[in-house]
Amino acid sequence: MLDDPGFSFWAGLHLGTTAVRSGPGDLWEAIEAAHRSWLDQNRPRREWFTLAADPDGRQVVGCTAPDGTSLRWEL
Repeated sequence: MLDDPGFSFWAGLHLGTTAVRSGPGDLWEAIEAAHRSWLDQNRPRREWFTLAADPDGRQVVGCTAPDGTSLRWEL
């Protein structure tokens, strides 16, 4: 079960196979999009990720694969 109380969203699996959700947005679609992105990036391992925070509050997630491929996302 995933829950975003700030926006009244929730999503989960019923009996492990059927997606159920409630709220004004589709939290399950966001989960599926993140999973597709993970697959598209050749299933990066968690130890490939870093999180950096600047003194001004900017946060950047980085992912560097063993082959040198690198991705960055600003949060």
